Order: sequence, then structure tokens, then C-alpha cells
Amino acid sequence: MKSTEFSNEMTELLLYHGQALEPFISKEIMTLHHKKHHQAYVSGLNVAESSYARTGSPRERIALQAAIRFNGGG
Repeated sequence: MKSTEFSNEMTELLLYHGQALEPFISKEIMTLHHKKHHQAYVSGLNVAESSYARTGSPRERIALQAAIRFNGGG
């Protein structure tokens, strides 16, 4: 498995502006979602992929697959 190492800037790359969904979803809610909630998944995926790349043990790699699926599955 190749590590992708998503950067923190990834959460800045949206196909629309934060206020594009107003009045249904406020810009503040979209900002919170992408800066906190989505960023937690990106960070978790980076940690899991980094650990996966460093380990050579099949047992440890199997154990890390759940974290990779959870954080990368989105």
C-alpha cells in the first residue's frame, strides 16, 4: 500500500465556496465541518498509512487496515 500523506491543505480544496449552500447550511457550519470533523479523518488516515508503511509485520499491517478503512472511507 502506498502512503498518500494528505496535507492539511486538502481540507481547503472544495469544489464550491463555503457559503454556496446557504441558507440551508451556513458558512460557519461548513467551515467547522471541514476544519475539525473532516480534518480528523485526514489526520487519522495519515497516521495509519505512515504506521502501515513503517511496519513489515503482516499481523500489524492487518491490524492497521481497519484504521485505514475507517479514516479513508469517508
